[in-house]
Amino acid sequence: MATKPKMEVRTWEEDMAKAANVAGKSEAKLVERPFFSLGSGQVKLQGAILPGAQAPMIVLDHIHTNLYYQGVYDPNTIVPPDCYAFGRADDEGNIIGVDTWDGRKEMAPHKDCTTRVSDQCEGCPMNEFKSARLGQGKACQNTRRLGVIAGGTMSGDKFTPFTKPEQIENATVAYAKVPATSGKTFGKFVKDTAEALSRPLWGVFTLLKVVPNTKAVPSHILAFENLGLVSNNLMPAVFEKQKAVAADLAFPFAPRSNAAPDPKAKGKKAPARRYT
Repeated sequence: MATKPKMEVRTWEEDMAKAANVAGKSEAKLVERPFFSLGSGQVKLQGAILPGAQAPMIVLDHIHTNLYYQGVYDPNTIVPPDCYAFGRADDEGNIIGVDTWDGRKEMAPHKDCTTRVSDQCEGCPMNEFKSARLGQGKACQNTRRLGVIAGGTMSGDKFTPFTKPEQIENATVAYAKVPATSGKTFGKFVKDTAEALSRPLWGVFTLLKVVPNTKAVPSHILAFENLGLVSNNLMPAVFEKQKAVAADLAFPFAPRSNAAPDPKAKGKKAPARRYT
C-alpha cells in the first residue's frame, strides 16, 4: 500500500532573516547623523544653540561637495538635493570624484544620486557662474562636508582642550556643511595649517565660529581659528576616529520622495527646498 507523502512544514525563519538583513543594510545607508546648523548667525547641534555661536572641535576629515537644489529655498522645509557629488584632493592637489555614478575619476554625481543633472560636474550648466536664480553665482553650491568631534570646551574666549584619550574615544562624530560663501575661508585655513604647522586639520584644535559678514549678503559667514596642537598622547585615539570618518564621510543623501511633484511638469510650481 502506497504511503502518503509527508507534508513538509514550511518555516519562514530563513526567508525573514534574509529580508531583515537586506532591510538593515539599506537603512544603514540612511542612518541619521548629527549635523551642525550654521544659519541665522547661530551654531546649533541637533537643535541646541551653542553659546557664542562657536564650537571647539577637531576636524577629522573634509571632502568637496557639490549640491544642486532645483527649487526655491525654504528654511522650514528640509529636503535632499536634486543632484550631488563628492570629491577629494589627491597627492597632487587635483580633485578626484568619490563614488561617482559610472566610476569616473572626475568629480561627477554620486552613484546613489538618481536625478543627476549632468554626467560630470565640469561643464554642467548648473555649475557655471550666472546660473543661480539671483546674482552672478552658481546654481550648484560648491561646498565642503566636514566630519568633526568636540575637541574641548569654551568658557567665553577661554579654550580648555581634551587631554585624555577616552574623551576622544567617547566623542560623538558630527557633520557640518561649509556654505559656498565660506569655502575660500575654509580652504585658506587648511592651507595655512599645512604650511605653517605641517599638520592636517585632525592634528590641531579648531574653533568654528559664525561671524557677521562685512558684505551685505549673506549676513553671516564662517570663520576658523587654530586653538593649538593636539597632544601626542591623544593622537592614537584621534587617528582611529579619523580613519572611521574618512571611510564614512561620502555617505549618500536620502532618496527624494516619489510623491514630490515634478517641477518640470506644465502648470506646476517647483516645491520649496532647504539647503541641507
